[in-house]
Amino acid sequence: NVVTPDEYKGSEDALKWAARTYLVAAIGALANLLYWAFQVFGRD
Repeated sequence: NVVTPDEYKGSEDALKWAARTYLVAAIGALANLLYWAFQVFGRD
């Protein structure tokens, strides 16, 4: 491996933030799904 500790720290931080963006996108998709489920099935 040719990675310095500083580079490792930076790449670890970048991957952590990338994972958080995927998590936020998944939460948003779930919220959208729930919204449409209530729109379609929540009618009286």
